[in-house]
Amino acid sequence: MIIESLHINNFKSHRNTHIGFDTGISIIIGGNGAGKSSILEAVSFALFKQYTSKRIEQLITIGQKRMSVEIQFNTNGRTYRVLRERTRTSSKAIMKIKEGERFQSLISGDKQVTLEVQNLLEMDGDLFLNAVYVRQGEIA
Repeated sequence: MIIESLHINNFKSHRNTHIGFDTGISIIIGGNGAGKSSILEAVSFALFKQYTSKRIEQLITIGQKRMSVEIQFNTNGRTYRVLRERTRTSSKAIMKIKEGERFQSLISGDKQVTLEVQNLLEMDGDLFLNAVYVRQGEIA
């Protein structure tokens, strides 16, 4: 899997963040509290709906009513987009696939999108977290 872009809106400390990833290795650097870990958590949330907060509502930036994370990635020569949105009381998930120059809806629903991502990437959220990064506070 190659992550191409990430859009984060009202997710933890990220009000409106857009990150485009170049081919190769990406390094996220910044000071304490800059939101580096939140970027990685946003990726995990977008793909697998996994998060470290005790309650999903805690992902929404304080003072905001809704958050969203959209990730675009390429795997097996195909490009996909996953959008997850959350309000304090409801959630929405949509997965699209690129056909030519446009994205077409592939599947919707939290569980359905998560299962499709797991099938495409041949891993679940736990394996992704363990293979991709060490979470804050896990290094002794």
